[in-house]
Amino acid sequence: MTQPELFIERAAGNLTFFDAPDHIPGVRKMVLADMMGQPPANGTPTSIAAADAIKPCADTLRARVLEYIRAQGKNGATDDECQAALGMGGSTQRPRRIELFQQGKICMAPMMRKTRSGRMANVWVAV
Repeated sequence: MTQPELFIERAAGNLTFFDAPDHIPGVRKMVLADMMGQPPANGTPTSIAAADAIKPCADTLRARVLEYIRAQGKNGATDDECQAALGMGGSTQRPRRIELFQQGKICMAPMMRKTRSGRMANVWVAV
């Protein structure tokens, strides 16, 4: 389904609201007009503000994540390892890794490794 099929569009100033149909009560997302087609993860005002704030340095941060993953060779890296090595928070690193995956620059390795907290995590390798 496309966005118009899922949500009822309503504009208000520079924001566009997408209200869910009646059978899905309480669901709403908002996006700025200039972000249509590329909304933040959840469309909340704080998420939109975070996306706007990161735009100027996203390319540099993405390059740092890719460089680190490439440097790990066939061993790759988990998100946790990238975050620790680069001193980057998860809310900054993870979206950059997702973008790299969507661009086809990295892929998921057939292995997993434990994070610092002992949980298993996907390993990412450069293509």
